[in-house]
Amino acid sequence: MRVSSLLVVLSLFALPLAGCGNTDRDYEVAVRWVINGMVPSPEVCAEHGIARARFEVWNQSGKKLQTLESPCADLIVASDEYEYGGFVTTPAFEWDRRYDFALTLVAADGTAVSSTVQNWFFGEYGEPFVELPYLDYVNPTGTTASLTGEWALADRNGQPATCAQFGIEKVELIVASALDPEFEQSFILGDPVPCSNEPFGTFRLATRTLAAGNYQFYYRAMSAGDVEVARSTPITLIVDRDPAILSPRQTLQIR
Repeated sequence: MRVSSLLVVLSLFALPLAGCGNTDRDYEVAVRWVINGMVPSPEVCAEHGIARARFEVWNQSGKKLQTLESPCADLIVASDEYEYGGFVTTPAFEWDRRYDFALTLVAADGTAVSSTVQNWFFGEYGEPFVELPYLDYVNPTGTTASLTGEWALADRNGQPATCAQFGIEKVELIVASALDPEFEQSFILGDPVPCSNEPFGTFRLATRTLAAGNYQFYYRAMSAGDVEVARSTPITLIVDRDPAILSPRQTLQIR
């Protein structure tokens, strides 16, 4: 679903929320989240034990003004015309004032599942709404799929190489959200595999231990001293309903 602007979304989703406080102020705030780079669904939320998103707001003096919570799988369409988990508050904020906020994904008992994103927002005079940066909760461990992939080594000229030539001991598979191109929040997926002198090495992740998500992956080859020697070009894979993911064969280029 796409729309031309967030103004349409406001008319659909700007409903009164418990704890929203004064609704006779200047502008609304759009709060957003995704899970593993994917639009949350009831199934994706349940896989991680996430029941709700908690949005807390303070004024500049440090006084808490609001705590709002919304179901994990509630959706809005943002100004980029893509869907996110999220909600839009009522007009509870005054122009030209700074507000600090925290956004956390929580379990049914209220305990935090995600880390807390903390930042601030400021609505300039005349703005009808402020759209906050989204929280991307990344946890590749789940119950959706297995993963199998193959890799090979190449030297700096692109010719086949062996582990012994470059002192490579193991190969790791690195994963991050597809919305994180710099791999700022990345994980080693499964256990590293020994470097193989066969033409192709194989990586296997046990059955249904990968969570649903929109991911990017790359392989990296490590020396005995845990120094990166080679890596592959990142690829994007969507893990959704298929219980057995086959990753395209990748080449690790000596750096």
